[in-house]
Amino acid sequence: MSRDREEGDGKSRRGSYEQRFDRTSEVLLVRWHDNKVVNVMTNYDAADPPTSTTRYDRTAKKRLPIPQPKVLKTYNTGMGGVDLHDQLLGAYEVAIRGKKWYWCLITRMLDMAVVNSHILHKTAATGDQLSLINFRREIATTYLKAAACERDAARPLPSHIPASLRYDGVGHMLAPLNARRRCQLESCKLRSTKRCIKCDVAICFKCFAVYHGLSP
Repeated sequence: MSRDREEGDGKSRRGSYEQRFDRTSEVLLVRWHDNKVVNVMTNYDAADPPTSTTRYDRTAKKRLPIPQPKVLKTYNTGMGGVDLHDQLLGAYEVAIRGKKWYWCLITRMLDMAVVNSHILHKTAATGDQLSLINFRREIATTYLKAAACERDAARPLPSHIPASLRYDGVGHMLAPLNARRRCQLESCKLRSTKRCIKCDVAICFKCFAVYHGLSP
């Protein structure tokens, strides 16, 4: 069973569908009009009887039921692994257009790394879990703040480590620094010779627990 999406023609009613059966190869083709056109090809399932799903209706300003071919219900129920990963990749793709042919490979690998990291975050997080969009925002904010720190190294700035990393209580350990740096605890004015290996920020031994929200 395989599925792909394409832009709709804007004329067909959402929830309507068409089907064609190839008797030679015994493959069923189904085109369903969702928010976009969804094409399904299967040699396992059928389109009838249709099931129901809900979609947001802008006119009614609420979610309303629409018909859905049975094969789509089966696909959504059983999909996982690669299918789910591709779905997450398509949600918030990096939008960079370059003339070099390899740019699409680079942005795809970045998207895959972010999605895999988000899956690990959901698996390991013990507190509130970030949605994929907020997870991407945390990454972007962290790198922007880190770049600002590098541009203005003479003036110490507040720690750029996101709260979801700083307070997760996993894998934070002290390691020596090659040179003294300003302790990143907001209330500390000292220069430390230690750093947190996970957060990669300078931190005093006495400030370590407070900085990570642990009991001193």
